Amino acid sequence: MTENIPCILCGASDSDVLKRLSAKNQTILLRKCRQDGLVYLSPRLDAKAQKAVYEEDALRNLAYYKDTFDEDVKTFIPRLELVEKFGKPSSVLDIGSSVGTFLYCCSGRGISKLVGVEFNKSSRAYAKSRFGLNTMSALPKKGKFDLINLSDVIEHMQNPVEELKNLRKFMHKGSLLLISTPDYDNVIARLTQVKPEEHLFYFTKQTLHQALQKTGFKVLYLRNTSRIHTIKNLFGASTAKNKLFLFALKAISFLRLEKLFEAAFINRTNSDLLAIAKP
Repeated sequence: MTENIPCILCGASDSDVLKRLSAKNQTILLRKCRQDGLVYLSPRLDAKAQKAVYEEDALRNLAYYKDTFDEDVKTFIPRLELVEKFGKPSSVLDIGSSVGTFLYCCSGRGISKLVGVEFNKSSRAYAKSRFGLNTMSALPKKGKFDLINLSDVIEHMQNPVEELKNLRKFMHKGSLLLISTPDYDNVIARLTQVKPEEHLFYFTKQTLHQALQKTGFKVLYLRNTSRIHTIKNLFGASTAKNKLFLFALKAISFLRLEKLFEAAFINRTNSDLLAIAKP
């Protein structure tokens, strides 16, 4: 059910325990490597247990991402506009494609070759019924893509270093890699994004840059960003399992301050990292 791992950046097991957590009645430890500062879980749920979380939709991701469609479109279109400053893609591989919103945004920009990978069967079925997308449960066996997208995915991977190395075979010299992930240096991310059932790694600008360099990528862009949210759809997020976060949402709603907080704070936290890299 659980497994122990060393730091994936340096291979060392010399780490400090930051927090004691629990997932599926198992003790999980949040650690920080003393060598390079990477924050990760060890022990953590093993691959089989974690995959079951997504396949069974234990986190209700299907319902959540259906509800956040409008906000996600507002997030993804500016990201695609940013990507186009480095190269205009005509093919996209979206890993962790969920209900298909990112690929939908790509199709609206004239991108014709769209491939998605998603563990959850219900999310794949929804992407097919709503957008006509044929997404898969595993990576394709072959093919090259102009853009590979990892939106809030790298933190879920069993070994991001090995996964990034593997993704290079789907890229050509001019391909681009787009990554977004919570920034552990951001206090909002530290308070809301430590999720032992799903987030196995917690990156900062420094450690994400190290991971990309270690796997042979050249970083073209690496800055903080915010994902668009509404107070209403945050109630359906797995983040709402955090009691303090849920209390804050209820207080904001009770006082009818949703629009004020969305405009002035929620959508300006800069709690995520956004990176663009090339092989």
